[in-house]
Parts: sequence; structure tokens; C-alpha cells
Amino acid sequence: MSEDKDTKFVLTYLQSVIEDRLKKHMPGLLLSLNMHAFSRYGKYAPQLFASSPLAFVNILKIYFRDNDELVIRLLRYLLKPLNDAGSAGQEAIESLVKGDEKKFIEIATRLLRKEAKKWFK
Repeated sequence: MSEDKDTKFVLTYLQSVIEDRLKKHMPGLLLSLNMHAFSRYGKYAPQLFASSPLAFVNILKIYFRDNDELVIRLLRYLLKPLNDAGSAGQEAIESLVKGDEKKFIEIATRLLRKEAKKWFK
């Protein structure tokens, strides 16, 4: 499979994980993030992550008033499969918060390619 398709599978898989975790554990936060995301980008928060992870992080930064530590902690919780992948997964999350979307996508695709394909089937 091409690298582009793998990336799309991984981002869609992570979108599903984010949406499930927010719905189950933080429905109020999901509602607020959806309002912020839809007013700025015209997409709901989980959909925004799949199309542009950096824009999703920007919504979190706006919502939490540029508290990077809180944003990182929330992303580690929301992106559990990536966080569970070890130090490389945590590095990917931290690079996304710092604004390096390309590095995040590269690491996430490498770490979660097999898991995303299994989820898709």
C-alpha cells in the first residue's frame, strides 16, 4: 500500500479513537471543542484531526489558553494507542504540540500502520 493511504488509515483510526474517548469520558469537552472547531474551520473536532492534526491542536490551545502542558496531557490521553507505543509515540505528540505536523504524521504512520489496517478491516 502506498504511504499516502497508510497515512490516511492512521489519521482516520486516530480520529475514531479521539471521538470514542471524548464521547465516553468527556462529552462536555467534546461539545465545546466541536463548537470551537466548527466556528473556526467548519468541521467538528475529531474530523478536523483527520484532515489537519495541527489545526486540532490549535483548537485545544485556544480552548486551554495556550497551556501546552495541559494540551500534551490531554493528547496523550486522547491518542492512547500512540502514547502506548513508547517514547517514539510521546515524541510524536510533543512534536505536534510544537507545530511539526509532518514529523507527527511520519512517526504516527510508522508506529500505527499495522494497528490501523487491522482496525479498518
